[in-house]
Amino acid sequence: MLNAWTSAVTGVLPWGTPKREDYLKLLEESEYGAWVLVNGYGLNHTALSVHQIHGHQGDIYAFANELVMKGFNLNDSGGIMKVSPDSGLLQCATVADMVDFTFDGGQVHPVVGAYMEFVERKPLLQYQHLAQAGKLQEVHRRDGFEADSAVNIFASTTLAASAAQQKGIL
Repeated sequence: MLNAWTSAVTGVLPWGTPKREDYLKLLEESEYGAWVLVNGYGLNHTALSVHQIHGHQGDIYAFANELVMKGFNLNDSGGIMKVSPDSGLLQCATVADMVDFTFDGGQVHPVVGAYMEFVERKPLLQYQHLAQAGKLQEVHRRDGFEADSAVNIFASTTLAASAAQQKGIL
């Protein structure tokens, strides 16, 4: 049996290939459970700090606009931009991709895959002068996690599954 690390790196499920019927039954009970059944320990999402992308000009709003202009579907659960109560943490995410999965018996059907999250951490008030002087470091930015925003970000997989069900492909 594969260990979790090997499974995550190779994309090989650590358990047997599921039957589509089992996947659909689990999907009725737990979307996340169904996701894990077909994706194993694979990457659900990753977050990129927009303020660290070399060559990017502007804030996360400009970045999100660029994504939309390039055809990316953004998660609009709770609004396209998820903003922390202190306005120091801004997040948006793509809707998860649909990927083909080969079920036990050789049936190939689309399932929900991974998505990308984008984050901008604003400078803390006491360090804004460093930004103006070009000396701002990551430690001077808002850190942490917002549970309310996370709930909406995690909807990226739900939105993909709902769209696929509406189109009759899931």
